[in-house]
Amino acid sequence: IKAISPSLDERFTVSQKTVLKKQQALAVSAKGVNEDYHHIEKIELAYGRFMRSIDVKEHKNVVVIGDKLANEVFGKSDVVGEQITFNYNGQNLVFTIIGVQVPPKNSILSGFNQGHSVYVPYTVIKRLTNASDIVYFSEFSVFPEVNKADIQERIPQCLAQKHETK
Repeated sequence: IKAISPSLDERFTVSQKTVLKKQQALAVSAKGVNEDYHHIEKIELAYGRFMRSIDVKEHKNVVVIGDKLANEVFGKSDVVGEQITFNYNGQNLVFTIIGVQVPPKNSILSGFNQGHSVYVPYTVIKRLTNASDIVYFSEFSVFPEVNKADIQERIPQCLAQKHETK
C-alpha cells in the first residue's frame, strides 16, 4: 500500500465577510484527511503546502482551500497565512490557510472541488463531532505492481501498524 488516509466529511459555512464586503453564507465541503492524502488524490497546490503529520497529531486548525474559495473570500489566490472563519453547528472556528489548491483537471474529485471544498486534519473533524476513535472510511492507493487481490488482506495490518494498535 502506497498511502492510506482516514476520510471524514462535514459541512461548514464561511462566517466572515467576503471581499465583496457582504456577509455570505458560503457552504463548504470539509474533508478530514491525514498527511498522506495528497498521495492518494493527486492534489496540486498553487501556493503553500499540504498538511503534515504534526498538524494531524496536534489537531491544528489548518486548512487547504480551493482557488475559487480564496478568490471569493479574499479577492486573490495567494492567501497562505491568512485566516478564514468557518461556522460549524453554531461555533465560529478560525483556521489558518496553509495551502491553496489549483482546480483538479481529470480526477474523481473534480466535482468535489468545483464548488467550495477544503481539506482539514481528520482529527479536527473528530474533535468537532465528538467522534470515537473508530474511523469508518479510509482511502488508499497502491503501487502499480501490487496484486490488487492481496490488498484486502493487507489493509488491516497496515492500519494497525500506522496507528500502533493490535
